[in-house]
Amino acid sequence: MPPGQPAFWVECSVRYARNLASPTFTVPVDLCFMATIPRSLFELKQLVRALNRQRLQQRRLKNKTDARSWLQECGTPPAAWLSKAHERLLRAPVVPIHVIVDTDRATQEQLKATMESLAAAQQPGTHVWLVNASGTQLSSARVWADGLPVDQMTASAMDWEGAAEPDGWVLHVQAGTQLMPHALIMLHAHGAAHSETRLLYSDTLLRSGQREQLEFKPAFSYDYLLSYGYIEGFCAIRSRHWRGNFWDSVFEVIEASDDGGCRHVPWVLAEVMHDAARHAARLPAIMSHLARRHPGAQARLYPRQEGVAVTWAVPPGPPEVTVVIPTKDQPDLLRKCLHSLLKGTRYPNVRFLVIDNGTTDPLALGCLAEARQDPRVTVLEDRGPFNYSRLNNQAIAAHVKSEFICLMNNDVEAIDGDWLHTMVGLASRDDVGCVGAKLLYGNGTVQHGGVVLGIGSTSDGLGVAAHLHKALGRHDPGYAYRAVLDQNYSAVTAACLLIRRTVFEAIGGFNEEELAVAYNDIDLCLRLGEAGKRVVWSSQAVLYHHESVSRGKDTNRKNIGRFTREVAYMRQRWGHLLANDPFYSPNFSLRYANCAPRLPGERPIPPLD
Repeated sequence: MPPGQPAFWVECSVRYARNLASPTFTVPVDLCFMATIPRSLFELKQLVRALNRQRLQQRRLKNKTDARSWLQECGTPPAAWLSKAHERLLRAPVVPIHVIVDTDRATQEQLKATMESLAAAQQPGTHVWLVNASGTQLSSARVWADGLPVDQMTASAMDWEGAAEPDGWVLHVQAGTQLMPHALIMLHAHGAAHSETRLLYSDTLLRSGQREQLEFKPAFSYDYLLSYGYIEGFCAIRSRHWRGNFWDSVFEVIEASDDGGCRHVPWVLAEVMHDAARHAARLPAIMSHLARRHPGAQARLYPRQEGVAVTWAVPPGPPEVTVVIPTKDQPDLLRKCLHSLLKGTRYPNVRFLVIDNGTTDPLALGCLAEARQDPRVTVLEDRGPFNYSRLNNQAIAAHVKSEFICLMNNDVEAIDGDWLHTMVGLASRDDVGCVGAKLLYGNGTVQHGGVVLGIGSTSDGLGVAAHLHKALGRHDPGYAYRAVLDQNYSAVTAACLLIRRTVFEAIGGFNEEELAVAYNDIDLCLRLGEAGKRVVWSSQAVLYHHESVSRGKDTNRKNIGRFTREVAYMRQRWGHLLANDPFYSPNFSLRYANCAPRLPGERPIPPLD
């Protein structure tokens, strides 16, 4: 140990503790490398981590209570831009906006709030239609609308002659929703700038009793739409695609344009009320859509949480899967991994290819010898230098002929016997490039809930990636239920990743030149996205992952040089996505992977991109 090193770390911790209460304090860069502290200072390392968690939790609580302050400081387009956009709108041909207000189960106060917000937001061509309204509600609504045209229709008549206005919009809202004064200006502006848009949705402010939460939404995420219906709140559909029912119309757009016509506006354009019953209301439309596009898929409501669970059909056979596991020594990890897979995986057509990268530990060698006794297991020896990308590429090219490949670390343990069945069902869709699993630490908290890009960005450079919802409880819903529902991400970890072999080969496998150890899975997923494939994170396939136990930390002295080169490559190759992950809202800060709103001046968003 270099002289004075313990004193250095103690001084760092004291300096950190003294400044913890300061609202402007940031963690010193030198503390980011505490993984190199000798074992004798392990408790100090744990203390600093605990202090970090406490600060993050305090920040989360503060952000949850400051929604309206955030809207005033960061969430309203500049007044000068809105003024110019309004002037352009008045000079342009009128584009009709039919606002359908569903009054079912609404109180007079809720309807009044909606109508007054529409009156404040109205633009030329705005027309309001009340559905399921009584005569009293209609007369009151006309008073509250302050001159805005208001008429009544029945639910069965909602497929009116909107097709005669192909460029118009239909905006469906529940009574109680309040539009922001600039909402319809933004709708007109984005619709005019992007004429190919068929469906446009925005962020919202969600009210649940006395609690308010900003719901920042990702770009179009097909699987998250099925599981959570996240586009609701403020979602406008071109009149030519309106089919009389909101969700039937949404799936009409998706099926007509393969979701290419869906656009997210990262501005809060409406306040909406929480409605847990909405998932049951949209279930019939989901089932009809699945019957048309994905025969055999089934949808059901989750019994103890919000959302819809979709079970995807596994093709007849079923298709063969090869689980590829690089390993070296670490007998305890390897034994747990192989035992859980061989004894606990119920998928009937699976083989295991274990890549022995120079094992010398007698216990580990015994574990490999025992595994060879199972006819489903092949052990391949490769004693070259550790290069995760090369090990997998060469083994797959020479030894794997199955339809699917499951890439897996040797520090993963299966929990549920149906994990592979779930992943194969998802990966069998033509639109899916790869599928990742929900991974837990040994204590049951979340290790991998999907990967988001750019986390850790500072003025010195872009961060590369981080796991979302890390250390959250297994059943905690996370932000907008994203920790417990299937969805799309830019990337998932290859600690457990399922991919069709032909797709893996078509994109060239892993990058073994620039990304020998770190970020090769992120790069693989980003290339899949670049090729037009979806990356899906499955909340229903759950395994344990004892992260990086087998190869150590990237930031220790031995690995830091290699890791720095890999970071530089990712910034150079994927910098445009690291700065703008489509599945992590631009309204989120990139300082931490905790879905915290961006701070004033951080990541400014133009009103119109």
